Amino acid sequence: MSGSLSLSGYHLTFDDEFADDTNADIGKPGTSGTKWETEPFYGDTSNGGQGTINPTPPGQPGSLYSLQNGSLVMSMNPQQAPYLDTNPNGVQGGLSQQYGYFEIRAQLTGTSGYNADFWMIPSSGGAPPEIDVFEHNGYIAGDYEMTYHSSSAPVRNLDLYEVPGITTGFHDFGVMWTPDTWPCRGVGRNWCSGISSGARLSLQAARSMH
Repeated sequence: MSGSLSLSGYHLTFDDEFADDTNADIGKPGTSGTKWETEPFYGDTSNGGQGTINPTPPGQPGSLYSLQNGSLVMSMNPQQAPYLDTNPNGVQGGLSQQYGYFEIRAQLTGTSGYNADFWMIPSSGGAPPEIDVFEHNGYIAGDYEMTYHSSSAPVRNLDLYEVPGITTGFHDFGVMWTPDTWPCRGVGRNWCSGISSGARLSLQAARSMH
């Protein structure tokens, strides 16, 4: 797939612009009525050994989350990191969808040593397989990468892209996941493609075929 993105034949299955959200929409696992969970549904709060995840919901002392001017702001510090998992139905594990188009609009950090990521993993928990729609390493402020991790093959790094100004405004990142391919789109890179693992993934914003 190349050129422009076509979503003909797709319908929206999950969307959150945050403009109408309140603190009550974001909570710890098991909290009734939340759209988002602040702890991994698969139980690992060590952030892959990179610092403890702080699950304190917004509006409470010590929280790393805040709703500001129609956006969700996720802060970090050297010891703690924020995490969000979709929970649109108030069910442990959140949104689970196989195939479709998944997209995020985000402003990335330019602070050295801090990372921002948007990824999909199996709804059963743990990885691989894993599709990283983007991973942004704050120590390389203008770069981001798209990566695929497979349980049967080495890590496939699609590439590392340098984008001037990537941390100064909001940008769109997405992946179109089909039974055969997973073309992805990011800033400064229209499309790149790989082979689908066929795994069932769980994540943030989605469209699926009728």
